[in-house]
Amino acid sequence: MRLAPQPVGRGAVMRALRLARLNCVLETADALAGYGIPFEALRWRGGFRNWLAGEPDGLIPVDEHLCILEAAAAAAGSASFGLEVGRRSRLDNQGAFGRRVLQAPTLAAALASFCRFMPWQASSAHFWLAECHDLIWFCRSQQKGTERQLRLQEQRIAMRMINLVRLSAGPRWTPETIQLCAGPEPRLEDTAFLSGVAVRYRQPYTAIAVPRCLLGFPFAPPASASEGIDRELRASAPARDFAGSVEQVIQSLLMVTGTKIEAVAEIAGCSVRSLQRRLARQGFHYSDLVDRARFGLAARRLAANDGAMIDIALGLGYAEQSHFSRAFRRWAGMSPREFRRLHAEPLRRRPDTRSALSRCLPEPFGRRQRIAEPQNASPTPT
Repeated sequence: MRLAPQPVGRGAVMRALRLARLNCVLETADALAGYGIPFEALRWRGGFRNWLAGEPDGLIPVDEHLCILEAAAAAAGSASFGLEVGRRSRLDNQGAFGRRVLQAPTLAAALASFCRFMPWQASSAHFWLAECHDLIWFCRSQQKGTERQLRLQEQRIAMRMINLVRLSAGPRWTPETIQLCAGPEPRLEDTAFLSGVAVRYRQPYTAIAVPRCLLGFPFAPPASASEGIDRELRASAPARDFAGSVEQVIQSLLMVTGTKIEAVAEIAGCSVRSLQRRLARQGFHYSDLVDRARFGLAARRLAANDGAMIDIALGLGYAEQSHFSRAFRRWAGMSPREFRRLHAEPLRRRPDTRSALSRCLPEPFGRRQRIAEPQNASPTPT
């Protein structure tokens, strides 16, 4: 599957690749199974990469997810397929992001956390809250893509936003009004999901109306401190620089198709030579990022006690465990077993492997700019 090419001339801005968590593909596959269609059949028919072989918290290109969503809707023969995908979205399946939002004591706090931390879940996602009399508008900016892709994605997102409010307001709650960027094809108010809802089409952004009186409703029971979850979420968030986003794509591809530069260049929408030039402008060789991606994935799995050493080595593309051990010692200055003994922690307290990279890899590998925390421009309702 070939994505649209991007400008790569001397005057082109080296923007980060748009990435999102693999969970979005898992939800699409789950909804497709409800129509009796296995995702594997869709993958072979559409020539998609086997992203389901990766980690649920891994990152994949947003454009590829939109292509998968569009192909799945066509296979299901449903113009409102996005609503079905969104209906199946659950916070407890969203990794560190979901656990962080579920710690909110009230709906108001949950909405604010969702808006604040979503940029660490998907690099193209921008959510905010706006007050209007007795309503709070839960809003999302418009995305890039084909008209059909955006219509399905908007359905998925709107249903996901409704599901979030339902955790406080009850499973049957629906908003009185929804705003959509797409046109009225299909008319979503005629579906069972949004029956009786006033839908405004061709609006500048997606939004659902939440009554202010719901904001104080309890959202979840008290949870443990969020510091560890914040650190985990921040460490794996979509990068804001081009080289960082390429590294994250390589890390996801490690478990899918390997680390061939041709596959990464296709995802970036440029030639291999253009990809190499763009990386060189930021001080990197492609092989540098492959090493960083392999070390990041290895460190995370070792710290999580996730699998036998030989399984980790094979998953990283090494034919022999001894080859992996030599490479890991070169990266970290210690063997994989020593690293596991020093850093092994419970699954929910994984270390910041991005920081470990900067400490362990020699210059220029550890010189990359740190990923900035997203600015919380969303107003928090009171």
